[in-house]
Amino acid sequence: LSLSACSACKVVRYCSKACQKKAWKRHHKAECKIFGLHQPEVIGHIVRATMRLLHMRLSGQLTENQWSALLNLKSHKDKLKITDTSFWPDVDRACQDIKIWANTNVEQDVLEDLICIFVINSMSIASPEGTVLGSCLEPFAALMNHSCDPNSAFFFEGPELRVRSTKTITAGEELTISYTDPTESFDFRQKQLSNYYFICKCKKCEKEGLGEWRTGDTEPNRPTKESQHMLRALLQLDPETTSPEALEASASRICREGCPGKRWPRDLPPMHSLQIHLAQLYRERLNWPKVYSLWLKTCFETDPSIWESQYSLRRVEHFMHYINVEVNVANLLFEADSSVQELQQLKSTISAVQYPHIKRFAEDARRAYGRDSTMAELARLWERRWDDLLKGQGSDPRLLVSYWASNEGKLELKKYELKLLEWAENFGV
Repeated sequence: LSLSACSACKVVRYCSKACQKKAWKRHHKAECKIFGLHQPEVIGHIVRATMRLLHMRLSGQLTENQWSALLNLKSHKDKLKITDTSFWPDVDRACQDIKIWANTNVEQDVLEDLICIFVINSMSIASPEGTVLGSCLEPFAALMNHSCDPNSAFFFEGPELRVRSTKTITAGEELTISYTDPTESFDFRQKQLSNYYFICKCKKCEKEGLGEWRTGDTEPNRPTKESQHMLRALLQLDPETTSPEALEASASRICREGCPGKRWPRDLPPMHSLQIHLAQLYRERLNWPKVYSLWLKTCFETDPSIWESQYSLRRVEHFMHYINVEVNVANLLFEADSSVQELQQLKSTISAVQYPHIKRFAEDARRAYGRDSTMAELARLWERRWDDLLKGQGSDPRLLVSYWASNEGKLELKKYELKLLEWAENFGV
């Protein structure tokens, strides 16, 4: 996703000219000059958001009911004052600056409330690649309670925040989302949730708090928590100074020491995050065999062990990345590129699985994100390209779809996927 900065202030970024024009009329005209006079670190995103909310209120864009709904959100101001002593002096300075920059006499208490409400209730807007693009404060969505085993998930579709069910929901059942990574360990989740000033007591937390692990994991000798902490520390290393090869070597050593004589359980954090992080780093270096092997393990081993539904937003997003890599690898193999020499033995297998994988992604994207979503549109684009390619080769796509949906086709696809996984395992990532 390419974002263009405002040519005047160079701070606010937009996804399109239409979005920029709309924002200019709505709020940016009033803030652009102020933002341009100060460095982004002086006017951080929390201060900018607070100023924008004030402008929208004073200009009549937020009704009395909308303003009341906003101020009724939990601020945890009193707790923030006590527990985050380094943060509160910044809040006080920000309030004074906002009064000057926005030329307003709004009470200090109201400004403090707005800042704290934004900190506690805002949601990160991220690209499919995981890059944080901004923050969103949506009062209605902020009212949704947390569960470490949620029945819903949210994502952003253009200017819209959409909520989709991730499992069957009965009439009258509460809709829940996760405020943290639900695949993480009990201790890690509780630490993250302490930022929201509550202790999660969902069924999943009650079970794991008593020492019961994920379904199907019966290994008595668990890797130590120290090993998990060490692996998480690897995720924080600067990629500019640490190569993916060095990161992988360190991770392998920690896994061997934390789980001697056995493979690190695929469902145990933070292996999931580490695999994806390594895949991204290796992709930057165009090391396609490493990237392909990591996404293979993520989508066909790790994801099924930690995400109950095939239509989980995260699983579908990961599968999208996998297919993108698979298509690149297949093209490089066709061109006999030396960068994929290690994959030459799998050329026919990779070629065979592309179409059924794209068809699976298309169905999963429609089910998970909705037929009118960008993810579903991407799937349709890939489908059309492949259908046109097959027709050009004299094949009937409908016959292929029918075959891969049959029991015989499913068994053949499974055989191909196991062959690819076996290669990924022997490749040694």
